[in-house]
Amino acid sequence: MEEFELSPAKNSFRQLKEQWEEAELLDEDNNLNLKHVSDEEFIQLFFSMRIIKKSLSPHTIRSYNQDMKTILSFFYEREITLKSIGFMEVKLFNEEMMNQYANRTAARKLEFFRRMLEFGHATHFYPSLYTTWIEKPSIAKGHYSDKEKQNRTEYRELTDREAQVIVNALESVVRIRQHEKEFKARNRLMGMLLYMSGMRSSELLSLN
Repeated sequence: MEEFELSPAKNSFRQLKEQWEEAELLDEDNNLNLKHVSDEEFIQLFFSMRIIKKSLSPHTIRSYNQDMKTILSFFYEREITLKSIGFMEVKLFNEEMMNQYANRTAARKLEFFRRMLEFGHATHFYPSLYTTWIEKPSIAKGHYSDKEKQNRTEYRELTDREAQVIVNALESVVRIRQHEKEFKARNRLMGMLLYMSGMRSSELLSLN
């Protein structure tokens, strides 16, 4: 797959523009046109221009990669290329996500799919704006998990007492005698940070 430079960091602007013109990525109006690129090239440009940002955490990037893998696996297993996606394929993927995943996960994957289709339409990879046909599940505000088979929503908001039990448990797992006081204080602080700030575990670990 050909690699397309997106920044003039290595090349001059003129060289960069010539590279894109030679690859037929620019139309007569000097606008981005991906009408003739392959699926692989489309994915590369989609990620480079719309997905990957320096501010994203490794956890978020992994989630995006997993969402892209879900899309590719779904369509390629059915011998459908990304380029050939249309109304029927969008509805088929939408239904599969709704049936296979809990509401929050399905909504995230469908939102990623929507962004891909929107980018594809803006760059002429897709002739129509197929995002019109995406229907995401409704998501209640707050932290929760769906139990659709039981037809109910289970809330996971912790009470102060439950949070204290968890914090105490984090302290109790310390078994070594050397620096025991320091390790217990560290674990207690970690528990309080997670509870009071809503910080993700991956974000907490990145502070180390």
